[in-house]
Amino acid sequence: MKKEIIELTKKLVSISSYVDGDCNEAKIADFICGFLKKNCPWLKVEKQKVAKGRFNVIAKDNYPTKLLVCGHLDTVIPRSGWKFNPLKPQIKGGKLYGLGALDMKGSLASFLIALKYQKSTKGLLLLFYIDEEYNFLGMRKFVSSYKLWQEPKLIFSLDGGDLKIGYACRGLIDIDFEVIGKSGHAAWPKSGKNAIIAVTKTVEGLSKTLKKDFSDPILGPSVCNLAILETDNKSRNVIPARAIAKLDIRPANSELKGKEIIKILKSELKKQRVKLGEYKVLNDLGPRLTQKESLQELKKIIEKVLNQKTEFVEPKNCGYGDSSMLYEKYRMPTASFGPRPDKMAHQANEYVLIDDLVKCSQVFTEIIRKYCP
Repeated sequence: MKKEIIELTKKLVSISSYVDGDCNEAKIADFICGFLKKNCPWLKVEKQKVAKGRFNVIAKDNYPTKLLVCGHLDTVIPRSGWKFNPLKPQIKGGKLYGLGALDMKGSLASFLIALKYQKSTKGLLLLFYIDEEYNFLGMRKFVSSYKLWQEPKLIFSLDGGDLKIGYACRGLIDIDFEVIGKSGHAAWPKSGKNAIIAVTKTVEGLSKTLKKDFSDPILGPSVCNLAILETDNKSRNVIPARAIAKLDIRPANSELKGKEIIKILKSELKKQRVKLGEYKVLNDLGPRLTQKESLQELKKIIEKVLNQKTEFVEPKNCGYGDSSMLYEKYRMPTASFGPRPDKMAHQANEYVLIDDLVKCSQVFTEIIRKYCP
């Protein structure tokens, strides 16, 4: 099994699946389709069109769904700092190096090899989807249009790390908004209303409100990041009358939505005596918080295979995972699990521990047997 996992991981890494120009996930999606049709004939495999030339891969047996397993096919664009070609995987010291080796082609390979040795399943649904690292197009498409025969007992994401169980994360709300102040001469500050200063004070007020009113004892406070601030002002001696701000907000409370944030922004801008111009809510995605009690059976399976205690990931340290969209829709227990070291995701010279891939494959085998015997 170890040799097969290594070879399949190397094959997946060698297929470029970052999104840039003419490069996308089509080739790796075609490869996954071929693998499933050849090695898992009891599954019906289909391509779900998402965008031009880009598609999700969905596979299902002939029984009502009990276990939904998902994993993304794309990687980030290769960053500078690689010491070798990131699409030509290398093995050194028990580590397999390559773009996406950890995030998350190693996990995909581990699962596919585990699945290969099952003679059949009852209640398994697979979703291998695109665009996780970019705009969540693949998961959005699945959630909005795919009809389940039955809601699953467990949603299991292969996009985990550090041999820990991910069970919760804050949501993601992206907002662009325009602030309209008043131009004036820099020598007479009272002659205008500085839009840039208004933005910074408004975001400060917003952050205080989010922390005060929209915190969670497990997920922590809802937080706001002023990521980009733009102005069309060209002169130092002119008070800027217009500014555009781009916010990244991580809601810890399911009641916090884009509409509520816009209301808070309007209130804070009114204090600054400026106006809210055009605005757009780009993402409005809620948090995920599966109760640990509902994942105890999963925890037992993992601990039995690993022969050691398994920890839950600290959700306050988690980024947004788009399996949370499945949780929002179905409100079913949702968990993630994957190999070490999670810190290498998106890094130059990314690598995954080979022994962990074998352990993950054994875990995946037992999960399939438990939920889809």
